[in-house]
Amino acid sequence: MGMGVVFAVLATLMIAITLVGRADRSAARRAEKRASRAESEDSAGTPESESERSEPTPEVIAAISVALALAQDEQRPEPVEGALEGAIAGPRAAAGGPSPWVLAGRRRALEGSPRSRQ
Repeated sequence: MGMGVVFAVLATLMIAITLVGRADRSAARRAEKRASRAESEDSAGTPESESERSEPTPEVIAAISVALALAQDEQRPEPVEGALEGAIAGPRAAAGGPSPWVLAGRRRALEGSPRSRQ
């Protein structure tokens, strides 16, 4: 019984989606017909075709790309020298002292690694 209900719901969803798709296509066709009628009335005096108006020229594309590049450069913050080292190394390295990582490395080098003692 449980699987029958699942399949019935799936079949109902499939039918509903198919009907919505058909309704959407017919509405799109009607809107396209209205737009083509309105466009033919509006463009009776202009010699431009639809493809000439809808495609941007290479100059427009170049201008847009330059504007985007300039906008990205303005948004990018300037790097602060030493900011990353201070964040990673800790407060002592940021204050000018040796970093804890350097001290641990020196200690390990002076004492010898635990593997070499065995």
